[in-house]
Amino acid sequence: MALALSVANWAVTAVDDLAHHTGRTPQQIIDQYETDVIADREDLG
Repeated sequence: MALALSVANWAVTAVDDLAHHTGRTPQQIIDQYETDVIADREDLG
């Protein structure tokens, strides 16, 4: 359980940092990631 919480905390911090450095919101970062994953899945067939 502690490992899962640690990984989740790391992920939240990483998204917040990326958003800060790119001038986007955390939600925009997540939305872009989801869009990219969906596009990649479609490309794989």
